[in-house]
Amino acid sequence: MYPLHHPAPSKPRHWRTRADPFTDVWNETECWLKDELQLGSTELLLKLEDAHPGKFTEGHRRTLQRRLQEWWVRVVRELVYGTRADGNILAEVRK
Repeated sequence: MYPLHHPAPSKPRHWRTRADPFTDVWNETECWLKDELQLGSTELLLKLEDAHPGKFTEGHRRTLQRRLQEWWVRVVRELVYGTRADGNILAEVRK
């Protein structure tokens, strides 16, 4: 590479690079969230570490934060717009 050469920016990818570690326990996590809405990623990660020892570490916190953000967006959208989880408003209207 030349000193003034900058590599081309990589295109954003739309696929997952790793398997989601929370797929097996997301239903349990969602129940905890519905019971205690104030739970954050730190508290949820501690609960998951207690319930499933050795499966989760501090390195999973950012992934859990992303999952929580997606969950909150879905919940708020359902409350405000009354849509289904897949976002199909017409399917609700046709029923």
